Formats: sequence, C-alpha cells, structure tokens
Amino acid sequence: MLHISHVFHMKFKVPFLMMIDRVENAIGKHMSWREQVYAFFNSATKEKTWSALLQLKNLGSEDAFDSPELDMVISEVERVENWITCCRDIVKAFVTEMNPLSVALAKINYTLDRSLQIYQGSIDYKLRDLCVCCSIVFEDEELVVCLKCGDRYHRQCSKSTFANANAAKKCICTYCHYLESGAISRNGCLNMISKGKHPELGMLVQLLSSAKNFCVRSEELDMVQKIVERSLACKAFLTEIVEYSLAYQDKDLSPVSDRLLIALKAVALAGVYDQNSSSLLENALAKYSWKIRVKKVLEGSQKPLMQQIQRILKEGLALKIPSADHFIQKLQEVQGVGLRWADNAKKVASDAGELGLDEVFKLINEGENLSVHLEKELKLLRARSELYCICRKPYDQRAMIACDLCNEWYHFDCINLCGPTPKTYHCPACKTLTGDSLSSPTVNHEERSSSTSDVGPHTPPPQNTRKRKPRKSRSKKPLTDPDLTNKLRDSCGIDQLWWRIRKPLRRTSRKRVEFESLSPFFHSQ
Repeated sequence: MLHISHVFHMKFKVPFLMMIDRVENAIGKHMSWREQVYAFFNSATKEKTWSALLQLKNLGSEDAFDSPELDMVISEVERVENWITCCRDIVKAFVTEMNPLSVALAKINYTLDRSLQIYQGSIDYKLRDLCVCCSIVFEDEELVVCLKCGDRYHRQCSKSTFANANAAKKCICTYCHYLESGAISRNGCLNMISKGKHPELGMLVQLLSSAKNFCVRSEELDMVQKIVERSLACKAFLTEIVEYSLAYQDKDLSPVSDRLLIALKAVALAGVYDQNSSSLLENALAKYSWKIRVKKVLEGSQKPLMQQIQRILKEGLALKIPSADHFIQKLQEVQGVGLRWADNAKKVASDAGELGLDEVFKLINEGENLSVHLEKELKLLRARSELYCICRKPYDQRAMIACDLCNEWYHFDCINLCGPTPKTYHCPACKTLTGDSLSSPTVNHEERSSSTSDVGPHTPPPQNTRKRKPRKSRSKKPLTDPDLTNKLRDSCGIDQLWWRIRKPLRRTSRKRVEFESLSPFFHSQ
C-alpha cells in the first residue's frame, strides 16, 4: 500500500488537448446558459414563468461560472421564494399538509366567488336546490330550509338555530336569528364576520404590491391577484349596503334587514377579512339591532317602564343614532309625554283634594293610555281618588283612626276625637248595628263633633297600615231585622238611621254622584 505522501510526489500526465476540450466545453455551457438567461429576462412577462426561472437556477448551479448573471438569477429566485413564504404565513389558516399553498389560495378564491354571487344574487339557490355555503350536492344529505329567508343549508355547513323543525327539515338560520333577535352588540357579531383567522385584505394588498418588480409570474402570484380583485369587489358591495343602512331613518326596517342579511351571509362566507369594512358593518348591525329592540319595546304586549325608555334612549345616543331617525324621535316623544304627565300627577296627588275628582279620573285615564307604564304615579292618583271619613276627602296626612269593626278611617277632627287614642274604636254607624248607642240621647251632628279636649296621636295612613283581620261580629246583620226596625221607629232610631246613611263606604269617587244625589235628604230638617 502506498503512503499518502508518496501520492503527492507522483506525477500524472494529462493530455493538454483533453484539458483544452474540457475548458472549452465548460465555457460553452456557461455561454449557452448565459444566453438563456438573457433570453429569459428579455422575453415577454407571460413567458417568464417561475418554473423556467428555477430551471435556470438549477442549470446555472451546474454549468455556469460565478458571474453577474448567476447572481441575478439566484437573487430573483430568493425574492420569489421569500414572497411565497410570506404568502404562506398570511394564508396559513387554509394551508395544511393535505392543502398546499396553491390549493389554499384556490379555496380562498372559491369563497370569494361565492360571496360575490350572494351580493349579486346571480344564483337562485331555491330553484337549484343548492346550499348557500358550498353549492355542493351531497346525494346522501338533505338540505335544511330557513323559515325566514328560505335559503338552504347542509346541516354540516350551517350553525343554525333549530325551531322544533327537525322532522320538517326547517330551521331559522343563524343570520336571520341574529337580525331578528335585536341582541347584536357593537362587537357581538365579530366572530361571525371574521370566521376565525382569515387572511386580512390589507396584508394581501401589501403582498401583491411587493411583487410588482418581479420579473416572473407564478401561479401563486396570479391567484393572490385574483383574490385581491375579488375582495375589493366584495368590499364595494359591502360599503354600498352599509352606507344605505346607516343613512336609513324610516320606520319600516325591511329594506335594511334584507340588505344586511345579504351582507352577513356574504361576509361570513368570504375567506378574506377586511378590518375597515367589518368595523363599518358591525356599526350598521349594532344600530339596526338597537332599532329592533326599540320596536319590540314600543310595540310589545306590555308597556315599557320609564327606566327602560331612558336606558334604551341612552344606548341610542351612545351609538350616535341621528336625531332625525324615526325611532329616536319616537323614544324622545314617549319620554317627554310620560315625564310631563308624571310631574302633573305628583302635583295632583299632593294637592290635598284641591282638584276635582272628575279631573283626577281624567288624569288617571290619560296615564293609563300612555305608551309608557308609570305605576308609581298611577298608584298615587288612585290613592288620591279614594275617599275617607264622613268628610269624603282623600288622604291628606291628617291624623286618622280606623274603626275596629268596618276598618273605615276617620279624621280625628271630623269625629271630634281628642285625648289619648282609644284602644278600640267603633264608628257611630257600627255602634248602630251593634246596639251600643241605642240608649244614647238624640243629638245632632254638631253635638257629636264637639265633646273633645286634646288631640290624640297620629294614626298611620291607610296605605301604611295593615288591615285588621275580620272578626265574626263584623258580619253585617240583615237590614230587615225586626228588632232594629222597631228601634228605628222612634226618634232615636231615626237619628241612628241618619248615621247609617252618613257612614262612609270605602269607595272611589266614581260613585260619589250617587252620594251627592242623596245630599238633600241628609241635611233636610
């Protein structure tokens, strides 16, 4: 075996002509490759393909010498490869092991085509019996029909809100449900609009702009250009819908609803997300949802409370609903009328009976017919219209005492009750029924109200006093009782009959007309 040092000292004889042939051959390959490079870069843009550039690079790595042409080819290849890597990062949500970049871009293009078809209404899904989301016919899967919009969906394509329609294969799609519910907030439909991490239109536009100086055209570049063009077309349709919705101020919301439904479906299907357009759509949806809530509040089966009106009006002002909008004007009208009536009701409730009861009942009727429910003020007016005591006056904060038998309330000063409050009190009318005062001498009304000394303590008002439990003796005796009839035949009985008629019944003043019609008999001498 020869030592390696001996090899270096050995001399090899190489034919000179062979060396010249090899050098000439290498130079020829390089020159041929360089001519291909010049021909490639001087050719038309359509002929400059990515595959041809890669072929030049591979050929140059084998045949070309270090030269400016080789550097130019390698530099161009690196630029395109970096661009493709950036493109893959942008659309990574669609790129998988089974879906390379070209397939992912084709899928995005398809979603944009579907979105444009929805905007343009170029396909009648009802007639063709196609799914709105994918337009793919599955022989083994039946379509579900939305009860509202009538569009068709595969169960696997739609995230619908089913309404007891599994057997009938009908449901309410998510889009119709969102619009009708009135529950969309400013950011409430962001997930529906974005549908995950879709590539943003702005990033795709920048990516396309960075490829303007490329000398080659690649399949990926052509597909990105189509994606940007279709995305801008969708954005134009969406902008038109949003501007119409924001400018709409009438009561009938169906024109806005139809357009927003189209926009929701188209944006949800598109594989590209545009931040600016989505933000404008969210604003339009939030304002439309607010109008739906106002409509439900004002036209619902139950009247809204004033607090509800004020809260939803505040929400509308926060959303910057125009002052000329029908719903903002309606809320302001309802609030203004309700507040004016409430102020008037509070004044009447505390006027100590100054306003006539007929006017009070007119005010109550007016309050009951308002578009807003003002329970507190109505309760005050109803209490104001309830008459007490023999003076037939409403509750006015004066000291009162209740009869232990009939629970009727009397003013201390009206019955001339002075001194400490008795533990039990029977009004004169109840004394007549029980016979407690049959032996008392006949006295007129003025004498009954004069035997007092000191004013007793204040008795709680009727609405703050717990009603007494009815007693067995509370039951009324028949007016045709023979004993009572005999007792009323004398003067004492006539006087107590006057007290029975004079005894106030707890009633509202709607029956006061009957009471006043008998007043000549009460005071006849």
